Amino acid sequence: TNGKLSAVLPACEWQDEADGSEPQYGVGGVCGYAGVTENRHISMCTNHAAVTGSSFTGGIVGQLAGPYETADEWDRLFDGNPAAKSSLYQCSSDGLILCGSNDGRYFGGIAGYVSRALIMEAESAGGRAENFTYDITKSDLLKGDYVGGIAGCGKQSVFYDCFTRKNGYVLGQNYVGGIVGGMRGDHTWRIGGTNVTANAGYVIGNSYVGGIIGENINNKIEDCINNGIAAGYGSYIGGIVGYNDAEEGKTAEILDCASYLSDYNDAIYRMIVDQ
Repeated sequence: TNGKLSAVLPACEWQDEADGSEPQYGVGGVCGYAGVTENRHISMCTNHAAVTGSSFTGGIVGQLAGPYETADEWDRLFDGNPAAKSSLYQCSSDGLILCGSNDGRYFGGIAGYVSRALIMEAESAGGRAENFTYDITKSDLLKGDYVGGIAGCGKQSVFYDCFTRKNGYVLGQNYVGGIVGGMRGDHTWRIGGTNVTANAGYVIGNSYVGGIIGENINNKIEDCINNGIAAGYGSYIGGIVGYNDAEEGKTAEILDCASYLSDYNDAIYRMIVDQ
């Protein structure tokens, strides 16, 4: 897909957390909504278009619903050949993904909202197709909650061997992450795995901003590297996670992760602030 895509979806009454009753629609460079199975998935798709939506917006798919609901199903998946049964495999996007409304949610370089799905070997570099660059005069683009380089929000989902590339941008208001804006799970899943999940782009928001995840609730973050920039004008800003928490009886672990940043001449600082 090339060019520009812009759409406004019907208004949605947001809950505190998406609960499985999400409307079955979305805005995507390839498809708006996709319900996938073990034997039917999205693979090897590429988007170069800039995509702007009011909610559930992604470079490849606006909303992705997968088939994996129980821990046993996940165990069987990883015991076999997970690539063959992944929900989205080897897709990429380098168009700039933006929120076009003041109260939108779920915007991702690959998928806006992901539930019960396995995302493998996906990569994005938002805005690189149009040579986009950010400075303080463009801070009005920081709209939308749950914005990620790969997915805006992931619920009971796994992101494995995914990357955001150099000179790409992830721009949002709150819950903004280099890989996922917000991760929520009823169980403890993992993001990353034995293969590395990494961010090398610019991740810029207001609050709850992370180089890998903006907000993590009840998930394991493992073997992840942030070589990019995580910057925010508000609170809860982190190289790996902006805000990490677990509900009673559950865990939210960060294991074997690293974050690196070099800004010896203050060039990045001057780009983010008014200098």
